[in-house]
Amino acid sequence: MMNIQQFAALVGAYGSDPERWPRDQQTPGQALLDVSAEAQSICADSATLDALLNEIEKPQISPELTQAILAIPGTTNQIRPLPGGRWLKLVSVIAGSNIGWRFVAPQLTGLAAAAMVGFLIGASDLIATETLSPVQTVYDLSDVIFDDIDEEVSL
Repeated sequence: MMNIQQFAALVGAYGSDPERWPRDQQTPGQALLDVSAEAQSICADSATLDALLNEIEKPQISPELTQAILAIPGTTNQIRPLPGGRWLKLVSVIAGSNIGWRFVAPQLTGLAAAAMVGFLIGASDLIATETLSPVQTVYDLSDVIFDDIDEEVSL
């Protein structure tokens, strides 16, 4: 059941004529209108406003004015191709959406940075593994890690 505030909002937005109300609001609005004196008063006030608004003459817009407005750049919703060509189309297909470079650039930058860090770590050989077996390397790393933890705990 519609309350009086909802009815006032409905009539304020769509007017007093139930035919102009949204279809899903017509039945509850009409039911409240049939039983509520306050709803009838709201509807009568709105009917007065509707009558005044209906008396206003609608302006006639010439076809020349319409063409002049449409000729102004940026006033129509024109679909423009995205910049970037084939690479952006490939990324868009992979991402599953129609996106532009401004959305893809941060992700590609992060990916490139991660690749560079991985390359530098691999190329610099920060952990000498030529003389140690993989098992010894793991033991040496665990000693370094646990020694640091022991020092921090003892402080």
